[in-house]
Amino acid sequence: MVSCNCSTENFNNKDWDNIISEEDRYLFLDIVDDLQTIPNYEIMRLLGTITQTTHLELHAFSDACMYSYGTAIYLRCVNGNDITCNLIFAKVRVSSKNMTLPRLELMGALVAYRSLIFINKSLNLVVNKVYVWSDSTCVLHWLHTRKLLPVFVKNRVNEIRSGELDITFKYIRTHLNPADLCRGQIGSTLVNNKLWWHGPSFLCHGENDWPVDNIDFGNVKLEAEIPTEENSEIDLLAKTRSRNKPAPRPNDVDETEFSSFHQLINHTCIVRCSGNIRIPISKGDYTVARVDWIKYLQGKYFQDTKISLENGKKDSLSLNLGLELDGNGLIICKGRFVDLKIDSDNPFPILLPRKDHLTQIIVMDIHVKNCHLGTNQTLAALRNNYWLPSGRTEVKSILRLCKICQKFNCKPYETPEFSAYPNYRLNKNVSFTHSAVDYFGPLHVNDGGKATLTRSVWCLLFTCLTTRAVHFELVNSESSSDLLLAFRRFIARTGGCKSLLSDNAAQFHLLQRTFQHVYDDNTAHDILNENKIEFKFTPALSPWAGGCFERLISITKQCLRKMLGNLSLSMCQLNTLLTEIQHAINNRPLGYYGEEDFIITPNHFLGIKRDNFLPDVSSSNVPRNQGNVSTLVREWKKGNQYLEAFWSKWFAQYVQSLRERQDVRCKSGKGNQRVPKVGDVVLVRKPKCKNREMWPYGKIEKLYFGRDSKVRHVDVRLQNGFAVSRPVSWLYPFECCD
Repeated sequence: MVSCNCSTENFNNKDWDNIISEEDRYLFLDIVDDLQTIPNYEIMRLLGTITQTTHLELHAFSDACMYSYGTAIYLRCVNGNDITCNLIFAKVRVSSKNMTLPRLELMGALVAYRSLIFINKSLNLVVNKVYVWSDSTCVLHWLHTRKLLPVFVKNRVNEIRSGELDITFKYIRTHLNPADLCRGQIGSTLVNNKLWWHGPSFLCHGENDWPVDNIDFGNVKLEAEIPTEENSEIDLLAKTRSRNKPAPRPNDVDETEFSSFHQLINHTCIVRCSGNIRIPISKGDYTVARVDWIKYLQGKYFQDTKISLENGKKDSLSLNLGLELDGNGLIICKGRFVDLKIDSDNPFPILLPRKDHLTQIIVMDIHVKNCHLGTNQTLAALRNNYWLPSGRTEVKSILRLCKICQKFNCKPYETPEFSAYPNYRLNKNVSFTHSAVDYFGPLHVNDGGKATLTRSVWCLLFTCLTTRAVHFELVNSESSSDLLLAFRRFIARTGGCKSLLSDNAAQFHLLQRTFQHVYDDNTAHDILNENKIEFKFTPALSPWAGGCFERLISITKQCLRKMLGNLSLSMCQLNTLLTEIQHAINNRPLGYYGEEDFIITPNHFLGIKRDNFLPDVSSSNVPRNQGNVSTLVREWKKGNQYLEAFWSKWFAQYVQSLRERQDVRCKSGKGNQRVPKVGDVVLVRKPKCKNREMWPYGKIEKLYFGRDSKVRHVDVRLQNGFAVSRPVSWLYPFECCD
C-alpha cells in the first residue's frame, strides 16, 4: 500500500488514455507483486497490558515529501518499569500540486492532530499525555509563535492550537521519525520494520532517556506556565494562552439556560441582589451585568487578542478590524473611523465571536426588537452596538432558528416525482373494467316549468382508466342511497368493473363498506363473490392523485357552461344534454397522427363487453373442406383481427403518447428536500385558510409509501389530539427536527 505512494510521481501529468513507458510498466507490475504479499501480513491486536494504574500516552509522528504527507500514531503503555509501544493508527494523503515543503509538513502535523482527536474519542481509555513529533523546525516555529502568519498557515495553526487536546510538541530527527516511512516503502520490508510497528526505541525507555536536541522547541508546551520577562519571545507568545484563562461566568449563571439576552441580564442582576426581587434594579446594574457577560464572552474566544492589545502589540485580527480596548476593558472595532463623531455612548461596535450561544441570543433579541425583520435589517441594527465577523452569514443562520419566522417562512415537503403508470393504464382491458368515479355539481334544474323554482342536482362521472371513456349518472342528492342506485345503473349499463378509484368522500367509503358486507354474507349469490369490486381511494386532500377524473370533469364543465349559459333546464332536458356531452367526449381522439390516419376514440371500445368475449381462433383451428363451417370460422378469425387492430391503434396512438408528458411532479413550487420521518414536528396546512397563524402544529405518526417506495402521505397527530391523513405537500417541517 505504501509503495504505491512512493511511485505516484512517475505517473504525474499522464491522462487515462496515455500509454505508459516500458519502465513505468515494470514499476507498476512491481507494485502489483508487492501488494499481493499484503494478505500474509500479521498485525498484533494486543497493544499492551492496561490496568487502572497504567500510564497511557499517545505519540503522533508526522512527516511529508513533495508527493505525500502522513502520520503514524503509537500507544505507549507504562506499567512501572514495563513499557510497551505499538502502532495504533496511520494515515497517508497525496499532496496537492504547487505546495511548498514546509506547508506540506504543516499539513502532516494537521493530519496528526485530527487523527489524535479521532483516536481519543474512539478509545474508551483515559489518555494521560499526548505528544506530536515533527522533524520540521519551521512547523514547530509556526506552532509556537504568535506573530502574523500567512492566511493558509494561520488557519491550520489555529486549528491545531484550538485547545481541544492538551498536546506537547517535540522535535525528532528524521532518521528516528517513523512517519518518514509513510512517504513510501516496499511492503515486504515494511513488515519486519520495528521502527514502523513500535516507533523509536527510546519510547520503550523512561523520559530521561529520550533524546535532547539543542533546538528549544521540544520542551515548550502550548499551554505552559505564566511567562516571565526573561523568557524568549517565542516562549512568551507560546505560553500566554494560560496567562489569561477565560473568566468564570458572572455569578455562576449558566447562559445556555436562557433564550433571551435581556432575560439573562435580568436574572444576573437578581442573583447579585441575593435573590431579593424587591430590591429595584437600576440602569447601572444592567450595564455592569452586560459588560461582565461580554467580557466573559470575549475572554472565552479572544484572550490572545486582548493580551496583545494590552502589551501594545497587534495580531492579524487586530490589524484587520482595527481593534482597541475601551474604558471597560472591552474589545471594540475602531477601524479607520477614528474621527467618527456621533451622539452615542458606544460609537464603536463591540467585537463578538461566531458560533456561541451568547452571540445567538444577542442577535435574536435584536431580531425580535425589530419586529422579526429579515437578515439585512437585523444585521444593520446589530452593527449599531456590536461587530460580528462574517456577520451576514452568521445572522442568517441564527434567524433560521427563530420559531415565529420559521412558521411563516418554512416550506412544505417536496412532492415526490410521479410513480410509474399502473398496469391498467398500459395494458388492454374491456371498457370500465378499471374505473374511477367522482361527483361534480351542483347543477340547477327547474320544476313545473318555472325558472324561479329551481333545485340542485349532482352528476356522477365514471371514467375508464384504460380507454378514457366516460359515463354520466344524474342523481338528486349526494346521499349514499342515491349513490348506490347510480352505481347499480352504471354496472347494469357497462357490465361492471373490477376496481373503482375515488376520492375520500364519506359516501364512497360507505359504499365500500356496503359491498363488503354483501361479500361477507354467506347467503350472497356466488356471482357476487366471483366479481368482487376492489375499492381504491386517493390520499386525502390530494386532487392531483385523481387527475384521471378531475381532468374529464373540467372538460364536462366547460361544455355545460358554453351550452347552457344562463338557461335553466328541466331534469329530463339536463339528462338528455349530459348524454349528448357524454357521446361527444367519448368521440374525442385519444391521439393525433395526421388527417389521413384513422383516429382511435373511446367510442370504438364501448361495444366490447366482458361477457361477449369468445375464444380466439388461430389458423390451426380453421377446419378444411367442411363447407360453410370453415367459411364462418374464417369470418370469426377476421373479426378477431379487426378487434386486435383496434387495440394496436389504441396502443400506438394513446399509450405511446403518454411518453410525451414531460411533467415529473406536481407544479407546487420548490419544497423542502428533507424526507419525512416519524416524529417530525410540522405545521399542518389548513384547507381554505392562507393565514399560517391559524394552522395547527402536528407530529408525524405514520408514513404511507407509494409504489416507488417514496412517502406520499402521512398520518399526523394534531395539537388537539385528533389524527388526520395529509399529503406531504401540506406539511411544513421545522428545522428543530434536524
